[in-house]
Amino acid sequence: MSTQIEVLLDKIKDLEDELIDELQKQQQEFSYEIFKRRVYFGENVIIQHKGYAKHLFNYIIDEKLKNILSIPFMWMCIIPVALMDITISLYQEICFPIYGIPKVKRQDYIVFDRQYLNYLNII
Repeated sequence: MSTQIEVLLDKIKDLEDELIDELQKQQQEFSYEIFKRRVYFGENVIIQHKGYAKHLFNYIIDEKLKNILSIPFMWMCIIPVALMDITISLYQEICFPIYGIPKVKRQDYIVFDRQYLNYLNII
């Protein structure tokens, strides 16, 4: 006789299999693959992405004034985020060993992949 937990685990396994199938279909549809925590686009997609990117001068000319004026405020967020990252890293380095908590790998939760997205401009 299977317990409710076993039934739920079987449902989870079936959903995981269904999710993997859907992800594989999506990878084929959008011409990309994920390998070692990084997305690799097909050559045709990279060319298409580069076509979407605007040069900085063209972006400034074509964009609405309100968007241009808001750019410095968006980029100002980098300073508090960097300070928070430093604070959390120091906290983890100092306090986690004291309390016997295993350290968390930052790369498991934060991904910097902007340089691989060819459709983005410098802004």
